Amino acid sequence: MRVTHPSSQATAWSKLRVLIADDDPILRMALSGLVKRLGHEVAVARDGREAVEAAVEQDFDLLLLDLRMPGMDGLEVATRLRRGNGGRKSPWIVGLSAEPSGEAFGMDAFLLKPVHLGDLSRVLERFGRGREPF
Repeated sequence: MRVTHPSSQATAWSKLRVLIADDDPILRMALSGLVKRLGHEVAVARDGREAVEAAVEQDFDLLLLDLRMPGMDGLEVATRLRRGNGGRKSPWIVGLSAEPSGEAFGMDAFLLKPVHLGDLSRVLERFGRGREPF
């Protein structure tokens, strides 16, 4: 059952376990800080390979994936995890990119870089309120 009454927002939201995968260390640090500021747990991956390994080894509620990482990009990570996640629950996947495009196929949501606190907050609130997709 979902709780969506505006007056009970704070208790309706779940604390999310979020994995951030971005090849830029400054962006990883900035996003980590924003996600933590919003009250959620954070893990980071430096590239797509690390993101897949982490998602197979641990349960995450949501992944923030850079769409343009060298080697294995966010789209490939999403495809691999959608095919099978080692029996783990399937996390929500949010694509990140500096360029608006239609390349976020397979993602549950999309955020433009630089990510603004309000936009990130809306995405995390949406998934934290019963994990409904966009």
